[in-house]
Amino acid sequence: MLLSICMPTYNRKERALAQAINIISQIQTIDNNNEIEFIISDNASTDYTNQYLIDNISIIPSFVKIIRQDKNSSADRKIVNFLFNFLLKGEYVWIIGDDDLLNEGAVKSLF
Repeated sequence: MLLSICMPTYNRKERALAQAINIISQIQTIDNNNEIEFIISDNASTDYTNQYLIDNISIIPSFVKIIRQDKNSSADRKIVNFLFNFLLKGEYVWIIGDDDLLNEGAVKSLF
């Protein structure tokens, strides 16, 4: 695995979904997309973000993991969770916000 893309989110179900769909569609256009994993961490949202993501990503590709945390924590703690608790497989890690939509081709350019 070459690249782990990680996106923490909290109570931003519409934005998180838009970002997730954007990233998933970009990964699917890369020939060797089996070298990329995409992990979404719902940090104990109270607006049902986790279920909203699962329900609205019609077919969740095998490279996508949606994880729900038991409690919300600081941004620093979220990053530590990604790096150490989720056992990321990627040689490189890219942590992105749920509210910053990537330009078309951004994942391919980085990859």
